Amino acid sequence: MTDPADLRHQLAAVVPVDDPAWRTALETVPRELFLGNGLFQFDGRQWTPVHRDQTDPGKWLGLVYQDTTWVTQVDGTTAVDATGPVTGRPTSSSTLPSLVVRMFDVAGISEGHKVLEIGTGTGYSTAILCSRLGDKNVYAIEYDPGLAAAAATTSTPPGITPP
Repeated sequence: MTDPADLRHQLAAVVPVDDPAWRTALETVPRELFLGNGLFQFDGRQWTPVHRDQTDPGKWLGLVYQDTTWVTQVDGTTAVDATGPVTGRPTSSSTLPSLVVRMFDVAGISEGHKVLEIGTGTGYSTAILCSRLGDKNVYAIEYDPGLAAAAATTSTPPGITPP
C-alpha cells in the first residue's frame, strides 16, 4: 500500500512557498481525513462520486494527494451520499493544496498571527493553519451544519501537535 506520509512529502516538495513552515504543514496534515469517504470527479457534464470503500486503497491515496481541488458536495449532496452521477454546482471542496499554502504564504501569515477562515468546507485548510499557527490562533466559520460538524471532528487530527 502507498504510504500517505510519503505522498504528503512528495506533494509538499513541489509547492513553491517562501516560508518552508507551510511546506512542513503540508507534510504534517493528512488530507485523506478531510476528504472522508468520498469525492466527486467531473467529466465536463456531470459529477461522478468516487467512494473510498469501493476504490483500491493505493488508488484512493493517489487521488487524495494530487495537487487538485476535490469537490466533496454538489448542491448539498455529499459524494458519500450520492449513489450515481449528479449535476449541479459544487457547494464544498478540499481546495488545491498548493493554492491553500501559497495563499497563506503570500499573505505573510506566520507565528503569532490569528486567522479567521470563512467557509471551512472539509476543514483541510483549517488544519493546515492549525498545524502552522496552533489551534488557539485559528477561527473557522462554516454555515452548513453538516460540513461544520464533519470539519470539527477532523480539524486537529490525532497525532498533530500545533506549535
